[in-house]
Amino acid sequence: MSRMPLRLPRGVHVSARDSPGDRALDLLTPAERTRFDDETPARAARFLLGRFTLRALALDVTGAPLESIIVRAACPHCGREHGRPRVELANGRRMTASLSFHGGLAVAAVDVGDRPLGIDVSAATLTHDQAAGVEAVLGGPLRDPARAWRAAEATLKADGRGLDRDPTGVRHVLGGTRLDGHRYRVVDRELSPGIRLAVARGRRPG
Repeated sequence: MSRMPLRLPRGVHVSARDSPGDRALDLLTPAERTRFDDETPARAARFLLGRFTLRALALDVTGAPLESIIVRAACPHCGREHGRPRVELANGRRMTASLSFHGGLAVAAVDVGDRPLGIDVSAATLTHDQAAGVEAVLGGPLRDPARAWRAAEATLKADGRGLDRDPTGVRHVLGGTRLDGHRYRVVDRELSPGIRLAVARGRRPG
């Protein structure tokens, strides 16, 4: 799959893939390769797919050679490559990025304006037990628990702390969400039949 023709906030681009390219492993930075080598085979394959999907999207958006596209995701606490991803080009250009996985699919997003960005992909609807679990966490009843959870998780990714931040702090407001005083625009789009994508974007810091 390639870049998705979805109605998204201006400057946001999304792409999805179910397999990495032949050169995916060679494109990893030393830090990425360390994480890849430390993972179980299944998690390593998912990691490689995600990083290649991000690089392929950056290539599609900017035209930069794949070899010049760097993905950095250093954790602010331990330095390992499991933090919020960013795309960096050889010319110094930077783009915020986000990844989500559903089944065997990796979905990547970048914002050319380098604004806080988070995405979440999930089934369009939840089972009764799943919906009850979401309502227990976010507070219910909710009109659409699946959509509410996608919005919350996308917001937490845009914030940069992910599920290290208690999701009950996410407040749903008209047109988006609010977290710790910051407002995020959130859109929810059909990615493919039965699968939906939430995109949360904040304002550029400063």
